Amino acid sequence: MILKKRLLIIGCCIACVILLVLTYSFYKEKRMYEEYLTMNVRQDIVDMKSAIINNDILFNRILKNEIITNEMAEHCWGL
Repeated sequence: MILKKRLLIIGCCIACVILLVLTYSFYKEKRMYEEYLTMNVRQDIVDMKSAIINNDILFNRILKNEIITNEMAEHCWGL
């Protein structure tokens, strides 16, 4: 009887440890994925900002010169 109680307690402790390890592992994996997504979003925002600035410069040149060259169109729309 006492042996069964000890085995039950030991089994519960091992199960708790395994649960804690799995929970921590999932937490770390989630954090790493979150950091990966954040890094990608930041890079996308930088790229979009750069594209907006470049397109604004091109559009101002188009408005000033009242002419669109093939080079401008290719650069503007990424053709």
